[in-house]
Amino acid sequence: MPLICEKRVLELLSSVRPLPAKSDISLVDRLAQSRERWQQFGVGQGDLVLLSLPGTADQLVEFFGAVLSKATPALLPPNLPASRMQRIFESFKPKAIVANKNYKSCHPTVSQFERGTAVCIFDENGGDRTDDVMIFTSGTSGHLSACSFSIEKLLLNARLHTESIGRAKSETLYLNLPVYYSFALVAQVMAAYLHGSRLVIGNSPFNVRDFANKVSNFGVTGASLTPILAKRLLVSDLLPSLGLSFLTIGGDKIVAGDVQVLLRNISDTELYITYGLTEAGPRVSTLAAHNATEHQLGSVGTPFPGVITSISDSDPRSVGELILTSPTTADAMYKDGAISHDKLQPNGELRTGDLFRIEDDYLFFAGRVSDFIIQQGEKVNLRSVRQLMTEHHDVAGTQTAVQGNGVSRSYILTVRLHPNATASKSDLERHLTSVLRRCEYPIDIRIESLSAETPEVLKI
Repeated sequence: MPLICEKRVLELLSSVRPLPAKSDISLVDRLAQSRERWQQFGVGQGDLVLLSLPGTADQLVEFFGAVLSKATPALLPPNLPASRMQRIFESFKPKAIVANKNYKSCHPTVSQFERGTAVCIFDENGGDRTDDVMIFTSGTSGHLSACSFSIEKLLLNARLHTESIGRAKSETLYLNLPVYYSFALVAQVMAAYLHGSRLVIGNSPFNVRDFANKVSNFGVTGASLTPILAKRLLVSDLLPSLGLSFLTIGGDKIVAGDVQVLLRNISDTELYITYGLTEAGPRVSTLAAHNATEHQLGSVGTPFPGVITSISDSDPRSVGELILTSPTTADAMYKDGAISHDKLQPNGELRTGDLFRIEDDYLFFAGRVSDFIIQQGEKVNLRSVRQLMTEHHDVAGTQTAVQGNGVSRSYILTVRLHPNATASKSDLERHLTSVLRRCEYPIDIRIESLSAETPEVLKI
């Protein structure tokens, strides 16, 4: 039996709720159309297909359409600027692009429209890929970075994830993040495929009221949120009444204090804290927070079976870059289209770029390698600054932007406030002054209001 079975894909797509607005054709029929299209244009084994679509249902259909056609799908955010798509095209040489806009600058051999979607075919490209799926990462310094995986590895990571949360069975899952995020694709979509689960698609950007309504209306049993979204739920006071069987939090660091607040508000819901990165497949570890000690709540749990972890420092009790080997690590990593060994070493070790300490096999996150700068001759931990800022009750999230390229650098702190926040910039400055040394202070603080329509910015 093939790793991806058409019958099970059809069952998964048939379970998706709610159906896209103004849809006059089922997702199953749209999958058939996708496969017929690739057959018509001779797209298949060894061909890279870029998918840049706004709707989660569209992403699911085209992803599985490409996989079942034996092509190599690569999911991308929608509405990419033409210059960005041109760079991706030149670096990775796709056979086709399916997008919500027509990228004529790439000079396709064929360009046609289907239900408002542009399909571009490039006869001169394709045929030389050996990977099953390509996942693009956020990259650094403007580089285009991506990882390639076999379907087998993605399914294994999904199985390890579901086993780590004790959910290797059919569930009804709330899918609130686009599928071009690796943890949505693997830990939710692939997991749903494996166990015959149903998918309930949430609004994008995330809306607390929509989440609560769909959990109730569709009998959602499990959801996965980022720390920022979890805090928005806490502020709304809706969390205790949701009745979820389980909730996982991942995608960024969540402080132990917030975990404790979540546990107090969802006493009948199992809470899991997860850690991972795209290059690892993506999930690496899980903490069952509802069964953890107070000290363990500051960790991201223990690694999956088969994952071997160490830190770059020779003293295992100190903080260092987490280095791991995993059965689900990417087969290859690319930077601007060329194989890269910046993170994935020839011996199979993955340098995560994340700083940890390890205690009794539990992983305690300390920041990112890039989170440390020298400012006014002092080392500043930007991760710590962001966490201290989010301790203010009006703050929903933060970002830091490093300025300068020399030995001594500085940074700008952007603060996102909850929709009903009352804090002024002066209030936030006073809060920072009370918790930071002068040498740690940002050169500027910028304030943004986080409304229900404001999309969340994620670090992947």
